[in-house]
Amino acid sequence: MSATEKRSRADQREHSNSPGRTWDCQQIRTLAGDLPAVWQAATTTDADRKQLMRPMIEKIHVTVVGESERVTVQITWVGGHRTGGEVVRPVGRLGQLS
Repeated sequence: MSATEKRSRADQREHSNSPGRTWDCQQIRTLAGDLPAVWQAATTTDADRKQLMRPMIEKIHVTVVGESERVTVQITWVGGHRTGGEVVRPVGRLGQLS
């Protein structure tokens, strides 16, 4: 294998391991047509899902309830709609459990 071929293969490996993907407008339109299938596809990684969500989220507000394991989360979506909920976080002491 020549030095040029080795470098080309190394470049391909480096590019394929990069965290982001480059999307063109047509790819985005095609994917948007069937977003649930894209979201659930076995080939869609958590990083891909985060990348899909970022443009739709304006702000995330997280509040720990006292010193407990309970955390309230409020997502403000682009456009102003809000979604809220409560999640459980790990705690360092048994006394922090509610």
